[in-house]
Amino acid sequence: MARDNQLPGSGFLAKVSPRLHTPVWSCIAVACIAAIPFWQYSGAGIIAIAATGMIYLSYFLGNIVIMRARLRGWPKTRAPFRLGRWGLLVNIVALIYGGAMLVNFAWPRAASNPKANQTNGLLHLNFLDGIPILWIVVVFIALIGAIYYLVVGRTKAFAPVVAPSGDDAPLAGTGAAPPA
Repeated sequence: MARDNQLPGSGFLAKVSPRLHTPVWSCIAVACIAAIPFWQYSGAGIIAIAATGMIYLSYFLGNIVIMRARLRGWPKTRAPFRLGRWGLLVNIVALIYGGAMLVNFAWPRAASNPKANQTNGLLHLNFLDGIPILWIVVVFIALIGAIYYLVVGRTKAFAPVVAPSGDDAPLAGTGAAPPA
């Protein structure tokens, strides 16, 4: 995302080390962000619940976008592997299953989405004790994203999206026809 200028400090985070051939500062930033839950909660199970719930949320949102594209006629070009008319059914089943798993993870109960006071893992911030863990994570990420968008994202310049030749150009983001 830093390469595409989507993050704060993208220029710095996108630099690739010539010696290691990796974006070292991006790796360090991801490690630091991943360590934040350990500061607030102790217990790998609690962190796994929030992480898995967020993974289901990201797949669910991706499936919504794919379903929308399918309903608009995507894909228009043939590929070596294709689901054909089964694609819509697979998409519907994926949305039903993903939605059911999101409900399962978001339901406030000790087994899958405990409140902080049910875990004995809350180190501080006692006002969060009565809120289920997954809800705290979702709201926190949404707030950070909204603040970033309002402060920086609305005016940030992005490179134009150009579909490769022969790709489904109208669905690639620009709406322009592919170059001839």
